[in-house]
Amino acid sequence: MKSRALLIAAMITLTSCSDGTVNLSVTEEVVVEGFIYSGNPVNSIHISRLIPFISEEEEDFSINDANVLIEWNDTSYLLSPDGNESGAYLYEGNDLQIIDGNTYVLSFEYFGERIVSSTTVPEKPQGLSVSDPRIEIEQINELQDLFERTEIPNIEIYWDNPEGNYYFARVENIESDPEEIVTIDFGDNERNLSFEIEPTNLDVFNVIPFTLTHYGRYQVVLYHVNQEYVDLYESGDQDSRNLSEPPSNVENGLGIFTSFSSDTLIFSIEKG
Repeated sequence: MKSRALLIAAMITLTSCSDGTVNLSVTEEVVVEGFIYSGNPVNSIHISRLIPFISEEEEDFSINDANVLIEWNDTSYLLSPDGNESGAYLYEGNDLQIIDGNTYVLSFEYFGERIVSSTTVPEKPQGLSVSDPRIEIEQINELQDLFERTEIPNIEIYWDNPEGNYYFARVENIESDPEEIVTIDFGDNERNLSFEIEPTNLDVFNVIPFTLTHYGRYQVVLYHVNQEYVDLYESGDQDSRNLSEPPSNVENGLGIFTSFSSDTLIFSIEKG
């Protein structure tokens, strides 16, 4: 998921004032990047200062000394700094459960302000299915094979969405050493084993078989997302000539604290 990259790109626009001058005080603005997932431990909370436009690249703007709490069911849970990543926090116990439909409040004090944000975990996707769980594709070893290949219908991924909620998906080849479908060397050695489908409020997306680069099993993870994530995603497409403050659901700070639920299915691409 590219949530963090989207947020970092969006925050850069805030360091310059409307008249083109640089606002040096923004270094005391807190940025939250918090993502929690239904049924999973809390281990994706990042806290930092807003990076000023003229900052030195090697300077670390992470915040590692905040007392970060998550409140759930009238109980507060203290997160611990992640020793493996600067600015990252996690919960080390197993009594903080992330459950569909429950609300979680993240809070801490910094720079004399109480930073607060909340999120309600969306319900797990329902009715996730695939049009054909097993597709055969002939291997392409010569240019002539490209012209003679048999047309294959798109792989359709379906789910129930009567209320028009937002979902996005990640598709990834999960084989340890998958064989390539196209063995011709086009001078591009990078062939992606995964890709993401941008947020949609529909109930289907198509995977074009010939865009897949390897044989084997593909895992589709469908995420049900909240509106704050959709707003963040869409803010990443701003025209540089018409920049505006990126969306935030953090009180007395910037950034996002949001939640996801998901379901998973597998389809396979086999050699014909």
